[in-house]
Amino acid sequence: DAKSLQFMAKDAFWQLEEYRRNLERAAIVYANEFGHKPPETGVCLPDVALYAAGHRKCGQITAR
Repeated sequence: DAKSLQFMAKDAFWQLEEYRRNLERAAIVYANEFGHKPPETGVCLPDVALYAAGHRKCGQITAR
């Protein structure tokens, strides 16, 4: 049964590859969640939300 042995070997190889991909994916998620890095977008969303809510440092903003 060489075919089934080959199939089992390929299946084991693909399971190992999937396991490695899942580990890498989990490491990326963990680093993004707990890494305390600055946001990659360059915009701090809480500051944007505060600005949108009207909490601004200057008293008067006028459009020119």
